[in-house]
Amino acid sequence: GATTTEQVQYLKKIGKNINSGIKRSAALLLATKRVTSTTMFRFIPATARLAARTSAPILSRSLLLSKTLQHTAAPSLSMVLLRQLQSGATTTEQVSNKHNSVLTNRTFHSSQPLGIGSGMKSGSSIHPKSKSIECDPAKDDFSLPHPVWSEKEVYGVSITHRAAEKVLDKVAYASVQTLRFVFDLFTGYIGIGKLDEKAYLRRFIFLETVAGVPGMVGGMVRHLNSLRRMKRDYGWIHTLLEEAENERMHLLTFLEYRQPSAMFRATVLLGQGVMFNSFLLAYMISPQFCHRFVGYLEEEAVKTYTRAVNDIDAGKLPSWEKMPVPAIGRKYWQLAEDSTMRDLLLAIRADEAHHREVNHVFGDFSRTRAEKGEEVPNPFPPGY
Repeated sequence: GATTTEQVQYLKKIGKNINSGIKRSAALLLATKRVTSTTMFRFIPATARLAARTSAPILSRSLLLSKTLQHTAAPSLSMVLLRQLQSGATTTEQVSNKHNSVLTNRTFHSSQPLGIGSGMKSGSSIHPKSKSIECDPAKDDFSLPHPVWSEKEVYGVSITHRAAEKVLDKVAYASVQTLRFVFDLFTGYIGIGKLDEKAYLRRFIFLETVAGVPGMVGGMVRHLNSLRRMKRDYGWIHTLLEEAENERMHLLTFLEYRQPSAMFRATVLLGQGVMFNSFLLAYMISPQFCHRFVGYLEEEAVKTYTRAVNDIDAGKLPSWEKMPVPAIGRKYWQLAEDSTMRDLLLAIRADEAHHREVNHVFGDFSRTRAEKGEEVPNPFPPGY
């Protein structure tokens, strides 16, 4: 309850006592130094008693000083820190938003802002609402940054092909063409049979379960390689993980239209096991081959979605002409409320064309690294 002036005077008094004790201790040490070795042991008990008598008041005053500081300085310091945190909340949010922005000419999906002090009690490690969280796909957003396409961009997608120049490029292209032929034959995409809405959905769902594997495997291998070599990755990991999640969002959106059977799920499990292990081994041997393989695979995906859109326009898929887009799809691609299946397929086709270009660029960069031994930084920012 003492005032500030009294506290200052008291601290000055304690300081004088400490100085006095230091002077006494110095004099004691000087006297002890002058004592000869033959008579030193005689003065040890007296020296100890004198040191105890000198240090006891100093220790008592030091304890009193610590208690005084505990009741005066500590609360003041806490208030200062609290004010700094309160004033710095806006600054922290601004810095966070600066890192989330992407300097490109497109509008991107923004991630949920991280609220400061939003209902979390002090000292609690569990969010009070953690036991009753209900996720609404139309409102909640847990996705990574990704592009949101404009009307001009979705209609500007075209079927392209990158010519295979090197031996690895030709092997990758031949592998994709072989896999496509076999898959098309067994799914009725070619040959006898009508490809209706159900057949398209089966094809889309299965292909997206496979298409989500390469990005995750590539990001995982590069992540572990960076940890093992203790070197930077130069930004490749985030683009590969964004690609993997984008393909998974395609799958989750299609699942709103159709739930696969148990036999279909077993086939997916088998296909995923084969794809994961084979792609993991291939990426560890030659990332250039893998990125070129994915680039050619995405070329075929653009062809598939283009054919589906053309079939809708031709009236071959009547139930899709006015079929609305699920909430999860409208939220992810920021589509209008009255969007139809055709709008969804155009957005997904734009995603596949984007993956096509990115993986072909990564294939070129991987070849540069293999030939020159130089790491090439990722030119694509998060959400590109």
